[in-house]
Amino acid sequence: HLDHIYPVLLGFINGIDAELIADAKNLQILTHDENRNKSCNTEMTLEDFYNLISISSARSMLSMTAPVLAMLLPIMPSSAASIPCML
Repeated sequence: HLDHIYPVLLGFINGIDAELIADAKNLQILTHDENRNKSCNTEMTLEDFYNLISISSARSMLSMTAPVLAMLLPIMPSSAASIPCML
């Protein structure tokens, strides 16, 4: 069985994007019995999960962000560059 190391249900509960949960680094092969016994349990913390997928998720986020930026740039006012940033 193809198993999610960090379970889909926990990802949903913790508000993790579905694309991140589906990342190939979050998958493992288990026997039917191992998968059934594991159910939606994991010893992995959220920090461990994000560390596990960090390289591929960063690429995924960049690939999703670029088209959005390309759509927004033409509609930004030319004076936007002169607006001071508020921190």
